[in-house]
Amino acid sequence: MDLECPDCGQESSSYHGLSIHYGNQHEGNLLVAIHGADKLKKMYSTMSENAIAEDLGISRTAVKGALRSIDVDRRGQSEAEKLKNEQMSEEERLKQVEAAHKARRVERAEYRLSQRGYEYWRSFNGESEDTVKVHRLAAVAWYGLDAVVDNHVHHENRIPWDNRESNLAPMDPAEHNELHADDHRDAATGRFS
Repeated sequence: MDLECPDCGQESSSYHGLSIHYGNQHEGNLLVAIHGADKLKKMYSTMSENAIAEDLGISRTAVKGALRSIDVDRRGQSEAEKLKNEQMSEEERLKQVEAAHKARRVERAEYRLSQRGYEYWRSFNGESEDTVKVHRLAAVAWYGLDAVVDNHVHHENRIPWDNRESNLAPMDPAEHNELHADDHRDAATGRFS
């Protein structure tokens, strides 16, 4: 399916290709040109970047670029998930947790503590074995499965067994790795903030 530039009519077979054309030729953001800044701001006031991307049928990266181009202060992942959970009814939240529980039929489980201080459960299903960290389970309960499934769960105070809601934050893996790389650099130089 060909897409058409809203300014000059040039066609492209992909949104990405048309977006590049629009940025180079018209020095703007295609998503903003198509939907308008006000509509995108209104959508973002009640939806996460992922939800907007899904709703519009485009990538999250395109949404991030559009929001950046119209100077919208972007929310962090945990803040976006809190917004999503506020809009979700208690019944929907319970159904989400129940569905996650039903998906895992466990014959036997053991609670363990890793050498690094992380609590986890080892579960056994017949011949298979699975390990689930407690802080990820807690984050699913507070922020929802979608917030945790493709993300890391960060301990704000760096204490791995402190799994209170206020201490856990779902975070983009790259952002989380960079945060801990900073910690390791500080430890190596003896600087601590």
